[in-house]
Amino acid sequence: MAALLGDIQSGVGQSKLKKVNLVSSSDAGGGSSATIASRRGFSLESGDPEEILKYQRYILDFNIERWLDRLGDETFVTTTLNFSPDVARELVVRYEELKERKETARACLPDRDMILYGMLEGHDLDEGGSYPGLHELCTRLEGVIGDQGAFVKTSSRSAKDFADLGTLKHEYDSCVARLLNGQVGGGSADGRGGGDGGGDENGEGSGDEAAEVGQQQACENSALIAMSYASMSLLNTAKSSPFGSASINVINTLCQSERIWHDMQLAHAAQGAEAEAEAEAEAEAEAEA
Repeated sequence: MAALLGDIQSGVGQSKLKKVNLVSSSDAGGGSSATIASRRGFSLESGDPEEILKYQRYILDFNIERWLDRLGDETFVTTTLNFSPDVARELVVRYEELKERKETARACLPDRDMILYGMLEGHDLDEGGSYPGLHELCTRLEGVIGDQGAFVKTSSRSAKDFADLGTLKHEYDSCVARLLNGQVGGGSADGRGGGDGGGDENGEGSGDEAAEVGQQQACENSALIAMSYASMSLLNTAKSSPFGSASINVINTLCQSERIWHDMQLAHAAQGAEAEAEAEAEAEAEAEA
């Protein structure tokens, strides 16, 4: 290690640095933020609604449908389901309704199930319910989700900030059980591998104590590994859940993610304004005709 460190220090000492010319912020067009604003064509510093709208439309340029084809066969088999701004608005409204019900449930724990009952089972997604657009999207999801489930995201974000606690606990417990079952009779994994199992010269530090410490470490490692696997399994949002079908699980996951809520707000603001402008232009053209 010392020899390696010496080689590194020697190499640094022998290297010759190139002289660079420093550019003041004024020469760079008023600073880096101004340069970025000039390159992107908008600035958020003023808080101007028109500039914010430019930013929202700029973000849409990074949506997955803009670049997915370039990956070719180097990614998952992907199916795209388009939906209208009305459906995006329904996702926002249902997120806010679920959030309000959860906040009420926290103050009334005995009635928690009663407060949430119906929504997580997808009763409000039935035909003729409060969310006709989400009902139609849920029906289309049923036609494309395979037996192995799927990773579902919107154009620019995934719902990785949300995990149903009941489902997460179930996955975690299953992973822990599998890991611990694989360690039965496993030498050092259960703390009993290696050594003669005896104490020290004073008769202290028995093999049983070492085994207990080793078992505790194995359980802690298993818990960490299990949580990692459980978290990854929940990325498969299109798995059936205790509340209903895989498609209902997808809608529930999207409707409980703040990331998706923000994404729908942004997309609705950008595309909705554009649609309204087009509708107004068409109306004016018809009036002139």
